[in-house]
Amino acid sequence: MPIDPKDLGRTYDSIVRVNSQSGKGGIAYLLQRDLGVTILRRMQVEFSAIVQKMADSSETALTCTELWELFQRSYLAAARAGGCLVYIGHQLFEDSAGQGIVLQVELPNGQQQRLGGIGNGPIDAAVAALGLPIRVDSYEERSLGGGAGAQAMALVEVAWPGVAGSRFGAGSHANIVIASIQALLVAVSRFEDGGAID
Repeated sequence: MPIDPKDLGRTYDSIVRVNSQSGKGGIAYLLQRDLGVTILRRMQVEFSAIVQKMADSSETALTCTELWELFQRSYLAAARAGGCLVYIGHQLFEDSAGQGIVLQVELPNGQQQRLGGIGNGPIDAAVAALGLPIRVDSYEERSLGGGAGAQAMALVEVAWPGVAGSRFGAGSHANIVIASIQALLVAVSRFEDGGAID
């Protein structure tokens, strides 16, 4: 017999659950409703598969906190450690050809390297600095929280010609340029799984 949550003094929102059968819409809805995080549409498809795999293995419904932790492990943690390129720092400069960047990254062997590039903005300059045949297909910025001290979140979708599918990355920092570079490096590092990066 169907029961209306209103008959029990509840709302529909409070009974949204995420399990192995959940679709991308429900997962995206919870992240938006509870955390204010809106992810790229194609990223929703990929993250949904990650969530379903975890829900299958745990055989339980996931809470919004668990969803956020999984998102951080999948897309944010690699910006700080574990990816094949880890952000250390950067310097921007103006150039007659556009925006210049000197990017300092840590390589998988622990060595640090300085890379330089010029583009039509910080992200394009960072792509040029990496010297890889990649293309940024989507880029969006979000604010996590409100006020002057709010963290910024950048989301990118990167394609590599000749490699199937896109890779997604996220970065979070008070400085949107740093968040954007982190997101780019995460996305590029995720190509390592497919063998595009030697």
